[in-house]
Amino acid sequence: MSKAFDKVSHKRLLLRLPEFGFGGNILNWFRSYLQYCRQQTAILGATSLPSQVTSGVPHGSILGPVLFLLYENDLPSSVKNSSIATYADDTKIFKETHNIGDAASLQEDLSSFESSSSDMGLHLNTSKCKALRVTRKHRQIKYPYTLQDSMLENVENERDLGVWISNNFTWRKQNAYKDVLPNTF
Repeated sequence: MSKAFDKVSHKRLLLRLPEFGFGGNILNWFRSYLQYCRQQTAILGATSLPSQVTSGVPHGSILGPVLFLLYENDLPSSVKNSSIATYADDTKIFKETHNIGDAASLQEDLSSFESSSSDMGLHLNTSKCKALRVTRKHRQIKYPYTLQDSMLENVENERDLGVWISNNFTWRKQNAYKDVLPNTF
């Protein structure tokens, strides 16, 4: 997602918090924490007037990622036919595909996730979205996966949380990276 932590609508988040059991004084505290945020800019001794911040969760805080997860909690339910794994604002949607029908089903889930994200004001950064077909078979199902009317780039390797994943289950890329890493410090 593109700048996902900055896109969290305070108004929507405050409407969602009671769904998770937050009410009374705790909800009032969250309201105060989010709704009374102001920002201003100072350049060369000149300072702008304060303006209200209406979206975003605090970066670098413990509460920021938790609030983001509560905000986007329903997004995985938009994926009906595939599996989904999330880590903060990073999402993987995957499915075992044996035929074109399976691939079309995965595309349906990609489109549904994209639509649900957009409805929440969270827009996918398609330049970071890739298709990685993991198999040991030489004959793969070729399917033109798309997001926002753009075809996803097919890659042979992709880095995920510091680990290189290869499309053929080898550790070649990870091992090469591991050997270079000690020389970079």
